[in-house]
Amino acid sequence: MYAEKYKKIDIRTIRAVRSIIKKGLLKADFDVRLELLCQLNKELSEIYEVKESRIIVDGYCGDGMYNPDNDMIVLNNKLSLVTYLHEFKHQLQHKKNKPNTEEIARGWSISVFHKATPILCENAIKKGLIIHEGNNIKIKCKNCKKDIKFTSNIEDVCLSCVEKIVSDYFDMREENEDDDDDDDDDDDDDDESDRIQIKQLEHI
Repeated sequence: MYAEKYKKIDIRTIRAVRSIIKKGLLKADFDVRLELLCQLNKELSEIYEVKESRIIVDGYCGDGMYNPDNDMIVLNNKLSLVTYLHEFKHQLQHKKNKPNTEEIARGWSISVFHKATPILCENAIKKGLIIHEGNNIKIKCKNCKKDIKFTSNIEDVCLSCVEKIVSDYFDMREENEDDDDDDDDDDDDDDESDRIQIKQLEHI
């Protein structure tokens, strides 16, 4: 499981992530979220002793990316904490001249999120909002007759498999977003749950 992939993470990293969550990152408006992520970016850069990358927002960048040519972390308008952590890990691996794969970035970012706030992380996994071992989409290829996972090596998947996997994945994301819309009436309960979660974080 990605959430358990990295056992030893600098405690300062966990505390920094918890701090911006307690400051309201997950409920804040766009400007505040961006300010808090920039604050986190500065802190993590100091912790890992690397030059601070610039964060920019681009609604057409997909989920996010790290551009080593201009040392920029690019995020979409959602300003996802997990996506930021994912891209921070990419830039960190690049600057430290270490292996820099999707598995490494995904494992580290989800492990950090889980250690900082296990309940919120596990809820996101259950809703399919985070790609995670254990809830990957499994289909049987019509052509090769193999069971294929969303995270399979792309070289081992025929074109029809790729199309099916991508289609199923985004259908799942849309269903989850629809479910979230239906839950708008429960916002007060969600806020109370968040307050309880933050209270728990203060004692960890």
